[in-house]
Amino acid sequence: MAQRKTLTDAQVELLRWVDEGCPEGVYEGVHHRISVAALHRRGLAAAVGHGDRWSAEITDVGRAYLADVDGPRPPIARQATLSVSDQLIADVIAAGGSLRVPSGPGVVVGWIGSGGSPSRSNTAKSPSERN
Repeated sequence: MAQRKTLTDAQVELLRWVDEGCPEGVYEGVHHRISVAALHRRGLAAAVGHGDRWSAEITDVGRAYLADVDGPRPPIARQATLSVSDQLIADVIAAGGSLRVPSGPGVVVGWIGSGGSPSRSNTAKSPSERN
């Protein structure tokens, strides 16, 4: 899969943190290390070690990216990718708390598991179509 050419605002903020020497007390837990690993795969940072021996440094490519971000024609930050469920929640909130899902040909209402919630799918088959 090709890498996206631009970072999200959160990724730029994390890259700046790496550039500042990864000061203590900025991030909690270890989730930021996973994101630094993604920056590492793009060549923007170098991360090594595990646990207490983990460290990261910005690369020349990372410094150049930050220079572009701070320059006169910065790259447009991309939107973070949302999971399908996060997108559905965002759509419901944007619609004022209730979202009407259209039905019609090719859309089948089904159930997920026993006692689950109804779902809609363009590829789902009704019980009579499955046999």
